[in-house]
Amino acid sequence: MLKKLTVSAKLPAKNARPFFIILIAYASFSTAGFSANPFITSIYTADPSAHVWSDGRLYVYPSRDIDPPQGCDLMDHYHAFSTEDMVNWRDEGEILNASQVPWGRPEGGFMWAPDCAYRNGTYYYYFPHPSGSHWNDTWRIGVATSSKPATDFKSAGYIEGIGGFAMIDPAVFMDDDGQAYIYCAEYRPKR
Repeated sequence: MLKKLTVSAKLPAKNARPFFIILIAYASFSTAGFSANPFITSIYTADPSAHVWSDGRLYVYPSRDIDPPQGCDLMDHYHAFSTEDMVNWRDEGEILNASQVPWGRPEGGFMWAPDCAYRNGTYYYYFPHPSGSHWNDTWRIGVATSSKPATDFKSAGYIEGIGGFAMIDPAVFMDDDGQAYIYCAEYRPKR
């Protein structure tokens, strides 16, 4: 025969509030609450953009630093990660590096905050990268294309007519009418 076990804790009303605050704080900061954050722990990354594509997965596109990180000038890889449930993440691997950009800075490096867009069966990967050794005045917004969201990207050149001093951090917006807009940080038009 099973016996009913009843446990009760009687707290005076004046002590109830601190008890529950401590309980909530403990639950909030337990390791189980943070076990999946950050979700990228195998490499150093920065400046990600994220998109949900038609396959229903969320794709995160960060820039990648060398190991150990030694400064933003040495960042010369792009990587992708994806998830369908925000719990289980897949490392899609490297998708582009400086050596695959024929118009890029000979020394490599300086591959910062990218973005990606999709239109008519093609993924367009936009990335800032200097085109010369005097890096701060030679920035361009490069474009790599693929038929897949996280593999087979090939450099397709850069966007003509924009570039120069600190042309970094492209962000792409696709309007409801299909028109694409690209925004960049630090752009200073020629006068």
